[in-house]
Parts: sequence; structure tokens; C-alpha cells
Amino acid sequence: MAGALGLPFSVRRVGSLLNVYFTEEPPGANLLRPDAREVGWFHLASLNHGRFFPSRGMLVLSTVMTDADLELVAERAGAALADVAAERRATGIQG
Repeated sequence: MAGALGLPFSVRRVGSLLNVYFTEEPPGANLLRPDAREVGWFHLASLNHGRFFPSRGMLVLSTVMTDADLELVAERAGAALADVAAERRATGIQG
């Protein structure tokens, strides 16, 4: 979804723990996120689309999620990603 919208996107994961980034490659460990603005936008856009996505970009997947649950999450995340892409265009951010 992010690629289709022209958003840089990467994921670092261990087991069911995921950390998403609005960068081409996940950054190394650091205290400051290079994508703090975008992950903040995604957090707010996700709330606007009925899903909570933590403002720090970390997720934990649940083993009790059904296929229908995953489809709903993907649909709402896609809508939130579209909002982030629109915000990036509105503020003139490229790549």
C-alpha cells in the first residue's frame, strides 16, 4: 500500500513485534526517529479511520486475529497511509 502511494516504508520485526518506519530502510537504533513527523501523522490518521496505531510506531500482533480482522486492519491502514501521502504532498516532502 505504501509503495503504491509513493511512500518510503520499512519494517523491523522480531517475532510478533513490529516497528514501522517511513524510510526506505529501517534506521539503526537511536533515540530520535528520522520519520517522527510521518509516524505522528500515521498515528492520527489511524485514529481518524477507527484504529489505534501507537505514536511510536511499534505494534504487537495478536494470534487471535482472524482473516476478517486482518482485512479490516489492512483496509484502515491503507486509508491512513493515503492520508500520510496527502500530507507529505501538501507540505512539499518528496521521496
